[in-house]
Amino acid sequence: MIASHANGTVSPERITTLSKSKVFFSNARALHYRYTCSLPSKLERLLDRSEFASVIPQKKKVAVKTHFGSSGAFRIVRPNFLRIIVDAIRREEGQPFVTDTGGLYKLDIAVRNGITELSVGAPVIMAGGIKDMDGVPVKTGGPLLESIDIAAAIYDADAMVVVSHAKGHIQSGYGGAIKNIAMGCVTTRSREGENQRGRMHARGEAPFSWEAAKCNFCGQCVDVCSYINHALKIEDNIVTFDKNRCWRCGRCVRVCPTGALSVDLDEKSFAGGMAEASRAVLSTFEPDRVIYINFILEFIPECDCMPMADTPLYPDQGILISQDPVAIDAATLDLIAKAKPLTQSKAEDYNVFEAGEDSLKRITGRDPWLVLRAAEEAGLGSTSYKLVQVEPDK
Repeated sequence: MIASHANGTVSPERITTLSKSKVFFSNARALHYRYTCSLPSKLERLLDRSEFASVIPQKKKVAVKTHFGSSGAFRIVRPNFLRIIVDAIRREEGQPFVTDTGGLYKLDIAVRNGITELSVGAPVIMAGGIKDMDGVPVKTGGPLLESIDIAAAIYDADAMVVVSHAKGHIQSGYGGAIKNIAMGCVTTRSREGENQRGRMHARGEAPFSWEAAKCNFCGQCVDVCSYINHALKIEDNIVTFDKNRCWRCGRCVRVCPTGALSVDLDEKSFAGGMAEASRAVLSTFEPDRVIYINFILEFIPECDCMPMADTPLYPDQGILISQDPVAIDAATLDLIAKAKPLTQSKAEDYNVFEAGEDSLKRITGRDPWLVLRAAEEAGLGSTSYKLVQVEPDK
């Protein structure tokens, strides 16, 4: 099967001009009452049938980059799946460690969500250190960011397995492999205090603004910020920002129901920044030393960094593996486009009841393909792919 973009097809011209990356896929259904039909077993089979083994260098450090979630966002990739991936790395004589960025508080989050050395079978560490400021500046090769600080443990790793929970995203509309590299592998700030990750969200150091006349003082901006950094407060009916604490993630602007908060956010610049940051991260690895695993399970409307997790938008689809981050995200979006949105979810709030290539965009209000197109233009991969389905023998 050859697919590209949201309609699942590609023109003959595109087939001849674009390389077709392999994306291995197992669906989420368990059709028989035996272990080989379970999703954990399907993951084991995918790791065996894909190019996974060729990516793992013997006796070298292998980062398993995942998202630890938050105190209220619990729909992450489960520890039992991480354990299967870690065990597969060890069988190839690699030296795995499981990691995320965000600082020391995220280790407590990891434990609360069941990710410990005991459960996953490998050290669990913070890639950017206890303050998420341990990074190495790397040129991005682009005009938007110019350089970005790569988290030290990612920079020092010899190979990486990018394990992503596919979901919506408050700014890009979709978060998968590319988002996990671009935002998940860089530090929050540099040692000098300069914003790193936040420079993708908000253009440069553009200031936040607040219009008192529009504000209803609901406090959602404080709730979405204070669980991390306490950069925003409401006192005496005035909203104040602490610039030294602000990570410039823009969540406060996104959740404001009245438009009282604003900052210079540009979707195309955000997509371009994500592509530049991804290119910088991947430049620290030798060729063919990074592989991607997307879990299309509990596909929620927002990122796992939010302080909550809404009900899933779509039925579980399964697991994908590829060496191409653009192709695996394209395949993810194509599978989602064919899935009928679930009732009693945010899809119902927007009257989105039928499958379709624009269903996710209608729910999130963002074009989920914008980042993929930017990444493809940056040479990170191709939206043209060959889907290789791997299922148990009948």
